[in-house]
Amino acid sequence: MTNRKPPPRLFPDPGPPAAGPPHLLEQILGVFTAPVPLFRRLAANPRWGAALLTLMAATLAMVLIWAARVDPDALLRESLARDPGVAPEAIERTIEVWGRLLGLFGAFGVLVGMPAVTLFQALLLWAAGRVWPGPDGSPGYRRALSATAVPALVGLPKVMLISLLCLAKPVRGLAPDAISPLSLGFLSAAGQGRCGALLRGFDLFAAANLVLLYLAARHLLGLNRAGALACTAAWTAVTVGCLLLARS
Repeated sequence: MTNRKPPPRLFPDPGPPAAGPPHLLEQILGVFTAPVPLFRRLAANPRWGAALLTLMAATLAMVLIWAARVDPDALLRESLARDPGVAPEAIERTIEVWGRLLGLFGAFGVLVGMPAVTLFQALLLWAAGRVWPGPDGSPGYRRALSATAVPALVGLPKVMLISLLCLAKPVRGLAPDAISPLSLGFLSAAGQGRCGALLRGFDLFAAANLVLLYLAARHLLGLNRAGALACTAAWTAVTVGCLLLARS
């Protein structure tokens, strides 16, 4: 019996996975093209600071562009008129003051709020790792930070799109979450209130972030399926609660 040579491979052998921590560009491309190999590399070499700072910088630019382009009167007058705690004669002054402070408060929300949310979400993931440890034991907090900050990079195109839309067309009285044409609220022409806020908070990028959160919990933190699903469900519930409270 003659030994036959194996048929040639259609695709070349990719070889062993790349060693060392992935740099920022690899992280940005990886969440869209190869999230599982990316998360496995991050499990051995956790990185999160560059991802968080990049998303913060893009969001800060978007908020400042929006604040410079939005019409404070169109944004605030209707809600102030419905507020029984604001006297009718004080509406004009309130709009004037808030119009000057929109950029400042938006920047504060980015510079303080985004790191706080990242730290809190990482704390939840770290706690889940204690409850549902993987084969290698409970993950450390740095890995939890990596599992929080890097998947969030999937929202970078959305932030950049909103910035471009703010520059390309009149913003009028629209809030940033009402500008994105990819949200359910935009597609369904949802109005104000809790339902509208909830629909505007979910879009293609939000769904992708939840999928990536599950994959990060599985392959970066090493959680089992139950733990990864529990993390994803818990963060979905937190997100929904925050969206509803913001409009209460």
